[in-house]
Amino acid sequence: MRYLILLLLLIPFAYAYYIFPDLPEQIPTHFGIEGKPDAWGPKSSIYVAPTILSAVGCAIFILFQNLIRFDPKIEKSSPNAKIFQEISIGLVVFMGILSFFIVYASANPGIKIEKFLFPLIGLAFSMFGRYMPKIGPNYFAGFRLPWTLESPENWKMTHLLAGKLWFYGGMAQAIMCYFLTGIGPIIVFLGITAIIVIIPIAYSYKIYKSKNI
Repeated sequence: MRYLILLLLLIPFAYAYYIFPDLPEQIPTHFGIEGKPDAWGPKSSIYVAPTILSAVGCAIFILFQNLIRFDPKIEKSSPNAKIFQEISIGLVVFMGILSFFIVYASANPGIKIEKFLFPLIGLAFSMFGRYMPKIGPNYFAGFRLPWTLESPENWKMTHLLAGKLWFYGGMAQAIMCYFLTGIGPIIVFLGITAIIVIIPIAYSYKIYKSKNI
C-alpha cells in the first residue's frame, strides 16, 4: 500500500519532469478564484505545487493511518480505524490528481482550471459523504461540535443527514461546475458548500436543544 501511495504522489513529478524542457521561462505559479493566472515565476517553480501537495498528502496519510493512537475517542475495536485508512487513501488520490492538474495548468496557461478544480473538489466532498454515516465520534473528522461529541445519538443522526447532503451536493457541484461558465461555477460551488456545511450544524444543534428542553 505504501508503494502505491508513493506512486500516486510521484506521478505529477514525473509529468513535470517530462514537460520541463518545453516550458517557457515564465509560467503561472498561482491561479485566482476564477481560475486565471495571477502570479508568475521561473519554470523551475513547476515543482512547487507537487512538492507541497505531496507533503500534505503524506502527512494526512500518516495521520489517518495512525489516528487510533492519537484519538482517545477511537477504540481499538472500532470500525473507524479501517474507515480512516480508506479515507486517507482517497485523500492521497485527491492530492495526486489536484497536483497533476495544477502542473498541467501551469504548462497551459490558457486552460480553464476551474473546469477541473471545482468538479474535483465536488467529487472529494461526495466521496467523504459516503463515509460520514459510518464514522463514529472522533476528534479529527466529521462535524466535531460540542453537542455531537457529547452524544453518540446526536453524532449518528447528524452524520446520516450530512452524508446524504455531501454525497449529492458534491455530485451536483461536479456536474454543474463543469458545464457552467463565467462566474457561475464559483457561485454554485460556494453556495452548495455553504448548504452542506450549515444545514448539518443547524440540525445537530436542534437535536441538542430538543434533548435539553
